[in-house]
Amino acid sequence: MLLFRAAVADHHIAVGQHGLAGCDEACARGLSREVRLACLLHDASEAFISDITRPVKHNLPEYLVIEKRLQDTIYRRFGIDPEDAEVMRNVSAIDDAML
Repeated sequence: MLLFRAAVADHHIAVGQHGLAGCDEACARGLSREVRLACLLHDASEAFISDITRPVKHNLPEYLVIEKRLQDTIYRRFGIDPEDAEVMRNVSAIDDAML
């Protein structure tokens, strides 16, 4: 299982655990089913192209293009519009809060 590399109580958690935690947080905030599902799937592209830490990732523009294209495809497959700014803003806020 891929690891989500965040210092959470001084240990790593699996990407799947991170997705579930995000989904739980979206539920706790009373957000829509679409936001909850997007939180669950928001790092799914890492199953195919691996994870790179944010500071490094932001210096690799080609990687970001590939990651976005793949992640958008995954979202669409599950009925989520990756161009829905409100949904993506909520997902980003929850993701940032969990880091």
